[in-house]
Amino acid sequence: MSSKTTTSLYKTAGFLSENLWGVLSATIHSAVSRFYTRLYETKLSRYFIEPYCEWQYQDRNHHLKFLPGRNKSRYESFQDFFTRDFKEPLKITSEAIWPCEGEVCDYEESISEKLINIKGDLRPIRAIFGDTEGLIP
Repeated sequence: MSSKTTTSLYKTAGFLSENLWGVLSATIHSAVSRFYTRLYETKLSRYFIEPYCEWQYQDRNHHLKFLPGRNKSRYESFQDFFTRDFKEPLKITSEAIWPCEGEVCDYEESISEKLINIKGDLRPIRAIFGDTEGLIP
């Protein structure tokens, strides 16, 4: 997907969020949320995974880098994609990293006492990576 297309999609999504979704009542929000929750847990929803990967990662086969979570042999629903496991453990090859969505998406030099903000949850770096005595500067 080109950056022009992506920008257009985000502008459209922003417009819909502010001018449609934003004016709906909490009751409607809740009903829509329940609908999508049920939909994303159906077996049919597993077919959303590849288009989602193409949209979010520009790689339709991104999901093949992982194993379905909970010892499943395949993704049984779209929701299963979000509980996936790594095929191989991540290898840290840099002195400066930043965790995000199971992948390294940002980096900075770490300080062992520093709290890291992950989706609004402040956690010590050792809680994220484990007690790796001497490996975290």
